Amino acid sequence: MNVPLNFRIQDTEIPQELAANLVSSPKSSQSSQLTSKTRFERLFIHRNNDSEEYLCAIPPANSTFQDMPEESQLDLEKDSIILARAIDIVHGSFSPDQCVWSYDLRGFYWTYGYCHGDKIVQYHEMAPMKDRPHKHVPGSPNMVYVLGRFSKASAKEVSFKNQVSAIEMQKYIRDSGRSFRLVDEKLSPFSHLSQKVVLQMASDGSLCDMTLHPRSTEVVYKCDVNGGKHPQILDVEEIKTCHYRLFVHVPGLCQYEPFLPNKDTEDLVDVTCQRVSSQAAYSVDGMLTFEDYSHHHQLRKDSPFPVPADTRINVAMHDMVALSRGFYLAKYTGEYGTSSEYYNHRNVILFNGFHTSLDDLNLQLGRTVFNSIGKNLLAPLFKANEQVMLSWTHSFIMWFEVYNFKGELLGISRLLHDGSNEVNVLGAQMFDPVTLLDVDGDDSMPRSFNRPAFEAPYNMWNFEMFLAKGRSPAFNKKGRSTSKKSQSWKKKLEEDMVELTQMVLVYNDGVMADGSPNIEIYLEDTGEKLTGQYNEKDVYEFTYEPNPGQTETFTALVIPEVEYFGYPITFREPKSLAELKKLEELTVTVTQTAGTAEATDQGAELQDERDDVNDGDDANNKELDREITPEHLFDELIQRLYDNIDGDVNHEHLDEFIDASREQDLELEDLHDEL
Repeated sequence: MNVPLNFRIQDTEIPQELAANLVSSPKSSQSSQLTSKTRFERLFIHRNNDSEEYLCAIPPANSTFQDMPEESQLDLEKDSIILARAIDIVHGSFSPDQCVWSYDLRGFYWTYGYCHGDKIVQYHEMAPMKDRPHKHVPGSPNMVYVLGRFSKASAKEVSFKNQVSAIEMQKYIRDSGRSFRLVDEKLSPFSHLSQKVVLQMASDGSLCDMTLHPRSTEVVYKCDVNGGKHPQILDVEEIKTCHYRLFVHVPGLCQYEPFLPNKDTEDLVDVTCQRVSSQAAYSVDGMLTFEDYSHHHQLRKDSPFPVPADTRINVAMHDMVALSRGFYLAKYTGEYGTSSEYYNHRNVILFNGFHTSLDDLNLQLGRTVFNSIGKNLLAPLFKANEQVMLSWTHSFIMWFEVYNFKGELLGISRLLHDGSNEVNVLGAQMFDPVTLLDVDGDDSMPRSFNRPAFEAPYNMWNFEMFLAKGRSPAFNKKGRSTSKKSQSWKKKLEEDMVELTQMVLVYNDGVMADGSPNIEIYLEDTGEKLTGQYNEKDVYEFTYEPNPGQTETFTALVIPEVEYFGYPITFREPKSLAELKKLEELTVTVTQTAGTAEATDQGAELQDERDDVNDGDDANNKELDREITPEHLFDELIQRLYDNIDGDVNHEHLDEFIDASREQDLELEDLHDEL
């Protein structure tokens, strides 16, 4: 019988002996609420070069499945009616003279545009954030690709607008019915739960230099419950070379019942699977049946963190809220029966993307949570019976387990922010789930994941600490001193860092003789080639020197079968150094423009003033000369330091340093190094 099964793979354990008895003679081995017609079968899941055994309880098929009739003509007509209405909704959801844009997808580099009835484009956007999406500046005019066309409107010339005319749009709508299909899309790899989507093929795109055929795209129109009130591009996948799948949220489909997600089918049969313990004599007093172990989740032994490293969650049993960039906040829809309140009540993070290391995963999650604060993350705080959005005025320490969509535990994240800090800074640590050490090899787990050490306000067990205003004592426990005298101005300058981003381009030139990818990495703005090599783990690392004497090492992001892409790397440097760079740039500008007419920005203004002075005002001429001396730059730098540091800094220490620097008659370059 063709009965759809929904596998619920639980992270619970049953003894090996009980599993063997249930498989060999289920009737004599168990007397529980499960009917005697329930059969038990072994399931083996392979991961990490290992095989894990699960025991699955398969209930008897419902009698309604015995004689399943063939698909009737009425059902076929119903689907055709659903599809016809869905096509009308899709056509009515998009403006004929506008396109839908999505930035920073696929390696945070590519921009995608969907122009209804016209085309789908891909390029790298260089326009400033404030000008998007009204202005489009491609990083390379030769790298504006059409991934598929719905009409021939852009065949001669590609523009960043919907190029289809009113007559062509009418023809497209009239003839496009043949290009749409009604499809049931699975909600996860572990479930038969599905939702209806509309699929359309867009072909005749730009020529692919790898296949020598035009690019093509499958467009999936769907309802995303978190998609908002306007159409948007949700995701783009390259399912094979130069053939893509574009997911588009259509709000109108959410108003049409057949397209609502998470809609259970009546003929779905749940199959519960539990992990078989590797301990031969493992058993728990009083537990005799398969059902007795259905809530028996194993905790990590002799460790403050309760979740075992080999935990495997059932993704289909979680409700999800999209954050961005492939990260989802997920809540288990069932009940855990452990002795750990943290385990029973925490939310987790699901990641539907790729990462090259824990350090890379930490960077991606940190950026995502940074951008989610104030938008779609809730605080453990209520006002007028409504939960408050997490904001930068709050102080907090949060913990999240990060899983992939196979249910495997990737890492453990600790995220913290001091709300008393005027700067929006989010601290992010990623811990290895096996060793519980962070990416720097430090052991900085809290003493306990239970109260009172773990506050969990309002029973929200992702929060180790939360404070609506001010500085929490928890930050002082982490070794941060509250004594103003103990904080010298120099330490303050070292801690007062700014985050800078540099875009790198990665070229994948195939495979070398030893089987490793042959990659080259360049800086986007200068074209400088960055040096790198494979480490002992066969991961390619490259170095970048943002400042003399400052060398940063990064892990290369390699996407198989993608020959060219870009992504940002991030490093930090003191604010004082960034300010000094600005002053040095000003000095260079003034020097270059002092005797020429090729002045720009501040240099142009100073050149004009110098020309006016040369007409006869010697006093002003001396003043202008003073403005471009290292002594003036020294004074301006010190003034900026005074303006930027807060009251916690002992100004006497700063004054002593300034006086000593003047006595030594430091050159600007020496001052730079000293700071």
